[in-house]
Amino acid sequence: KRKIKREIEEYKEQIKELEKKLSRSQSSCLNAMLSNAQPSEEDIHYHTFYLQQIEELRNKIRTLNQELEGK
Repeated sequence: KRKIKREIEEYKEQIKELEKKLSRSQSSCLNAMLSNAQPSEEDIHYHTFYLQQIEELRNKIRTLNQELEGK
């Protein structure tokens, strides 16, 4: 049980770090759109990448929580 709880906490920390990076790319995209410009491909790529990473970690947390509840 402790190992699972520790893994969940590690994933939550990783999500926090990724959310900071996501926020920066999101700001860049929003800035471009507010300036009637196209966001750069790089900003779009990072935004999508970070969203995918966060979603994968959240799925792992859900799975681990289900394991905890089952034990």
